[in-house]
Amino acid sequence: MPSPHKGVPRVNRASSTKRKTLGDQDLFFAHLSGAHGLETASNVTRSCEASRVTRDYVYSKRKEDPEFAKRFEKAYQDGYDVLEEACQKRAYGGFIKTTRDGQGNVIKTEENFSDALAMFLLKGNKSDKFRDRVETIEGAGAAPSRLQRLTDEELDAELKRRLG
Repeated sequence: MPSPHKGVPRVNRASSTKRKTLGDQDLFFAHLSGAHGLETASNVTRSCEASRVTRDYVYSKRKEDPEFAKRFEKAYQDGYDVLEEACQKRAYGGFIKTTRDGQGNVIKTEENFSDALAMFLLKGNKSDKFRDRVETIEGAGAAPSRLQRLTDEELDAELKRRLG
């Protein structure tokens, strides 16, 4: 399976080639905003690696410099917009899935849609309508932890008592 970080240089954390200063802030922010692809969009670690700077430096610079912090937040949000758009295309526009045999020959191609991804997008944007619903039993001082410890028979008796 190909790396999801294709094209992004991997930097050894112990390597001395990583700078402790950010000479080219524009390069870092371009990666963080997704301008160089999905691999680094809103991913501080991957953006640091691609621009060859340490995460520690970026986070301390963000803490010390309000203008840097503003640019960081904008690039980070822009990166999420890029990721969201890619997810929408995959969920609603489909994607091509290719099946290959052992020698790499194409057996079939089919268009797929991601129902799970579509549901996550709906939950994120319309959480009041598509949220997971959890019902709790209130009253009589029964904490959920106590209910979880009951046997099936005790739980049936508790439900009958509460429902009347």
